[in-house]
Amino acid sequence: MDENNKPKRTKSLKRFLLTIGIIIYLIALAGGLVFVSIKFILPGFKPISVETVKDSVVMIYTYDENNQQLGQGSGFCFQDSNTIITNFHVINGAKRIEILTDDGEKYEIFNILIFDKQNDLALIEGDFQLEPVVTISAYGLSADDKITTISSPAGAFNTISEGRVKEIYQDATEIEASIKPGSSGGAVLNEKGRVFAVIVATLKEGVNVNLAINIDVANSLYTKYENQKYAVIENNTEDIQSFLPDIFDDKDGNELTIIDNWTKNKLNVYQPESLLTFNNLTSSYSIFTKVMIEKNDGFSKIYADLSMDKKISVVDYYQYFKAFDQWWFSEDNIEFDATENLRKEKIKDWSNEQLLMDLGVLERYQLAILGAITEDLIYYDDFREVVKTLPISEDRKLILFLTLGGYKQKNLSNKQTTLVKNFINKSLEGDEKKINDVLKRIGI
Repeated sequence: MDENNKPKRTKSLKRFLLTIGIIIYLIALAGGLVFVSIKFILPGFKPISVETVKDSVVMIYTYDENNQQLGQGSGFCFQDSNTIITNFHVINGAKRIEILTDDGEKYEIFNILIFDKQNDLALIEGDFQLEPVVTISAYGLSADDKITTISSPAGAFNTISEGRVKEIYQDATEIEASIKPGSSGGAVLNEKGRVFAVIVATLKEGVNVNLAINIDVANSLYTKYENQKYAVIENNTEDIQSFLPDIFDDKDGNELTIIDNWTKNKLNVYQPESLLTFNNLTSSYSIFTKVMIEKNDGFSKIYADLSMDKKISVVDYYQYFKAFDQWWFSEDNIEFDATENLRKEKIKDWSNEQLLMDLGVLERYQLAILGAITEDLIYYDDFREVVKTLPISEDRKLILFLTLGGYKQKNLSNKQTTLVKNFINKSLEGDEKKINDVLKRIGI
C-alpha cells in the first residue's frame, strides 16, 4: 500500500467522524428543543379548562376560640399537593381552619407554613392531595385582557366570574369582575387558564373593580418558605407579647408613638409555632383577654366574671370604639383601614362615646365593658345601678349619668354640679371655650 495515501485516509476518517458528531449533536439539540417545547413552551399555549382549575380551588372556613364560625374565604392549591395559598386576612384570628374541596370533601388545616401580613398572603397545610394550579407571571398581561375568577363569594362555592384586566401594578393587578366577601383568596386566571393572581379586596362597590395580588409575590413567599427565610414565632409570653399592640392608648392620633413590631423583622414574614400561637397573635378576643389579665384593675375583674358571649361582645364594642382613635386611620400605618373615622371636630357634634373618651371619663376598654354589660338594659334606673358599682370616681359616675343615664342638671345637687365642672375644667386644662361647649353639650 502506498504510504503517501495514509494521511489522506486519516483526514477523511476525521472528517467523517466530525460529520457524524455534528449530526448527533444536531439531533440531540433538536430532541432537547422538542423536549423543552413539549415540557415548558407548548403547555403555555395549550388551554387549561376552568373546570380543571376548579378542582384545585377550595372554600376556607375559620373558627374562633369557641369553635364558632369566624369567617369564610377562598384559596387554591399552590406549589405542593397539600398546600393552599390564601389571604392573611381570611385566616386572621382563627383557632381552627377547615377547607372544602370541589368534590365535597372537608379537611382540617393543621399548620400555617408562613404568612406575610403586609402583602396579605398565607400558606397553609393539611392532610389532602390536590393538583397545584398552573401559574403564569402577571407581568405578561395587558389592560383589557380577558380573565376568569374562581372563588366562593358570599359562600356560593367555586363560582366562576368573567371579567378583564383593568391595570397592572408592581405587586398587584386591578381587575373588573364580580367579587363579594368570601371571594378573598380565590384564583384569577388568564385566557389560557393559568393563575396569575390571588383575589384580595373589593376596591369600588357597585362597579366590580377589585384588587388581586400578583402570583409573582406568592412565588416569592413560597421561595422564602423553602429557604427558611422567615422568623419563627414561638408560643411563649416574650414572643407573643412583643407583637401585641398597645390597645389601651386612647390619645389623639397625632400624639401617639407606635412601634410596629410586625415589621421589625426585615423579612416581614413569619411562621407561627402552631395554630394556637397564630390565634394568640391575631385574635382580637385573645389579645384583649391577655392584656386585661395583665392590667389587673377593677374593670379587668368585671371582665373576668362575664359570660363568654358578653366577653365577645366587649371586644366587638372595643373594635367599634377604635374608630374614634385617629391613629388607626393614618395612611402611614400599614394597618390602614378606610372605615369612616367617627371622631367629630365640633363639640356639639360629639357622640356620647367620643365625649366620654376624650374627657377621660372612661378609657376605651372601660367603655367597651360598660357597653356590653348594659346593652340589654331598658330603664335608666337599671343603668345607673350598674354605674354605681363601677370602680371609678364619683365625678366620672355623674358625667355618665348626664350622658347615658338620663340625668338632667336638676337631678344634681350643687356639690355634684361643682364636682362635674371641676372634672371638666381639669380635663380641658382651663380652655374656657371648650369647657363651656362641653357643659352645654351635657346640659349644664
